[in-house]
Parts: sequence; C-alpha cells; structure tokens
Amino acid sequence: MALEIPLLKLPDHVLAACQQGGRHLTPVMQAVRYYGVSMVFVPQGIKDEHEALPAVLAKPFIALIGDDMHQALGPRAFGKKMLTRLIREADTAAIIACEAIYDVYDQMSQKAAIGRRNVLIIETLPKRELEWLSCLRSVAPNLPITLCKVKPEVQC
Repeated sequence: MALEIPLLKLPDHVLAACQQGGRHLTPVMQAVRYYGVSMVFVPQGIKDEHEALPAVLAKPFIALIGDDMHQALGPRAFGKKMLTRLIREADTAAIIACEAIYDVYDQMSQKAAIGRRNVLIIETLPKRELEWLSCLRSVAPNLPITLCKVKPEVQC
C-alpha cells in the first residue's frame, strides 16, 4: 500500500530519522513539514491506482517511486494507470539510478516547496534507467527529467 504523508503532520522523530539514516530524504521531509508539500511513496507491487493514490492528490506533491527495494523491476512492477496519472500530473522528474545524491533530492524538493511544482522521483537501479526514461517520454515527451547515473569506469 502506498503511504501518503498528510500535510504538516510530520513528527520530529521522522525528520530526525531521515537526518541520521536516510539523509537524502531530509529535504523531502522538510518540504512536507515546512512548505505544505504533499508526499506519496509508492513501493513495488502497487498495481491498483485506487490502492496507491488518493482520489485527489494534494498539490504540489513529491511522489517517490521505489523501484529499488529488493530488486529493480522497472515500470512493469507498478500499475500503468497509476504511473500514467503521476507522470501526467508531474511538472518535473528525476530518475535516480545510482546512489542517493543529496543535492538532487534537495533540488527536486525545492522545486516542489518554493516553485510549487509537482515532482516525481524514481529510485531504481542502472539496468532499469532506460525503461523508466522510455516510460516517462512515452507519456510526457516534454517533461524535464534529471537522470542520475553511475559514473562509467575510466579505462587508461
């Protein structure tokens, strides 16, 4: 089941836990707490749009798609209607196909908090980055996308 965090209801211990263990999520949680941004987390296996998303998604929002749990399965691990809805409603997106990069989460959170834009963050593995890019482009060809990739090894 997807988890929607109600506006301005983020407890101190959740913010503290992010700062300790999941530092990259701190800007997301701060956007929720201090700027009234809605957040929804959608893990793998959510196929039914009604199970995953509320009928009306409060805006602006940050939607975190977790395709990096135990293995990356790509867009097929999520409901097509739900993904299509999120992609169509998003103003910008990031595909994180590498380690969590704090600055990218911070920039995306600022777009939601300050710019009042709807943000989609897809956490996946390198083998699925092109599938996610293709999925986003097929629904929203002009959607701005930040693509975070693993650095290629330099061979001398």
